[in-house]
Order: sequence, then structure tokens, then C-alpha cells
Amino acid sequence: MGTQLKTKQSISTDDELPNEEKPDWTALPSELLGKIGDNLPLLELLCFRSTCKDWLTASSTASAECEYTTNRDPWFLLYDNAHCRLYQPSSKKVYTIHIPELDGATCIASKQGWLLVCRGSSMFFFCPFSHAQIDLPEFPHSDLSNHIAVFSSPPTSPDCVVCVIDHVDSTTIELHMLQRGANEWDRYTENYHMNTITGAMFSDGVFYFLDSKNLVLTFTIVNKEWEIYQIVDSDPSDKKPIPTLPFASSRVKYNDSSDMKLKLGLEEGDSLLTCGTVQPGYKSNICIHNEELKTEDNEKACHYKGVWIHPRFFQLPLNHSWSL
Repeated sequence: MGTQLKTKQSISTDDELPNEEKPDWTALPSELLGKIGDNLPLLELLCFRSTCKDWLTASSTASAECEYTTNRDPWFLLYDNAHCRLYQPSSKKVYTIHIPELDGATCIASKQGWLLVCRGSSMFFFCPFSHAQIDLPEFPHSDLSNHIAVFSSPPTSPDCVVCVIDHVDSTTIELHMLQRGANEWDRYTENYHMNTITGAMFSDGVFYFLDSKNLVLTFTIVNKEWEIYQIVDSDPSDKKPIPTLPFASSRVKYNDSSDMKLKLGLEEGDSLLTCGTVQPGYKSNICIHNEELKTEDNEKACHYKGVWIHPRFFQLPLNHSWSL
């Protein structure tokens, strides 16, 4: 199916090197090991950390930030339990990785290497490659299957704001907002008729929510004001066109890649619910939308979840929490 991230070291035979000439890699100074870890790409860093306890300790400050560049496509993480599959677009390779925190959970937002994950009413930020986790206050609802979320900045930033949005009914939108350090979610509702919300972005104090058709709903943090716009080619008098969006929009990213489906081992009838992300671009950021691939035979199909994520490796101090 794919390549295991946790690999065993190759072992030389006695015919290759005399015992006295075999290097003892565990005896390397911690300073040297730390420098090696700091300069490794993400996948190599994960293998490096799994070698032994000394190498794991030596890489305690590594970040693998070299993977995060403006012209690099996000990776795709497929999960249905703790055993996940990671697809790397540049190499078209699939790796298997064990992430117990995703068992029974759902990713509802992804940005700059951080996932916003919910399991019932529990919600937390999570970096799947380092297993760093930041718990949030309990969410008011336990069923978030139809919710979509977005956060303004990384959860380690003091100005991070989280928004989770959903339809209460066909004409009512419900939004919950949480600012860094807050202990409770603030709730806001407004009467708007929108289709399924598939994309969410943040720019200059404003959250943008895009539906499956051509509507854009905005929510401003400072004055808590809503606006709804329609994406149109011109400016007809009967419609309110949105001003120039501060980002680009990308839909149906998963469906475009049959090679990706094959490598992930998905059958034609399998269903998949994906979580989009924010892709840094040359001129502006790109909103990669959520996508749902349904199946006609719901009983026989396998049901998967997936998330687009940038390959980042974050480590947190032991006393780090959402509270400032």
C-alpha cells in the first residue's frame, strides 16, 4: 500500500566490516545529533526520531520548516482510524503513519500545518507529525459532522481566533467564535439562505465563508457584522457583487487526481469527506474547499475522511495551553 515511515536501520554483516570498525551511531554527541535533526526534511526527521531515545531527545527542537514553502502543494492525509495514509504530491508516494489521536475524530480546519480536530464536543488543535496538541474549551454541540471551521493564525499566536459555522436550518446561520485565552465560545446567528458551505478563509480581520454555488458570507471580528455577497462576472443592478476577494479559490482538488485515488487504495465506490486548507500562493493565498464524494451503495462502501495539510513539525513546551 505504501512506505512505512518508521523504518529499521540497515545492518552491516560481519563480511562487510570488522566489529572494531563498525560505527556506533548511538555514541554521536547530542550537539551533532541536534544539528542533524534541525536540517532534515519532515519524513527523514520522523524516521530519525524513531531510531532510538537518544536521537528522539536530540531532535526535541527540530521543526522541519524547510518543507513549508510558498510554492509547495499541501499533502493529503487519509484517515478512517489510527492507521493513516499520507500522500505526497511531488513524489506521488504514499506513506503509512500511525496517529491514534485521529481515531474516531474529524478534522474541520487545516492551516499552516495545524489541524482543528473534534471528537464529540471535545475540540483541539493538533500537529499530526509531532503529536503536539492544544485543547480548547468544550464546544456547545457534540455533532459537528456538517460544520466547517477556520482560524485566523496559528494557535500558538496570542491573536488566534477560531470560527465554527453551520446551518441551524435552511435560512439560519450559526457561528461560534473563540479568541485565544477565552474559556467560552461566543455565539452569533443571522438569517441567510446559503447552500452547503465548502470553504473558509481569514484576511485582515474578516472571516469569509464560501458555499457550493456562488455566495460568500463575511463576518468581521471587530464589529461582529455580517455581509453576504454573490460572485458574479459583472455588476447587475439586482445583485450585490462581492469586492475583489483577497484570495483565490480552488474546488474539486481530490477528484482531479485518479492517480492519487489509486495510490491511496480507494475503490470506485468508496465515500470520502475531505477538509480543505489554505494554500500560500505567489500573489495571494488559495482556499482549497472541502469536498464530499458520496456513494450509492452506502452499506457496502468504505467510508474515509481526509485532510489537506502542509508538512510542518511543531513542538510545544509542556506548560503550553490555550489560556494565555
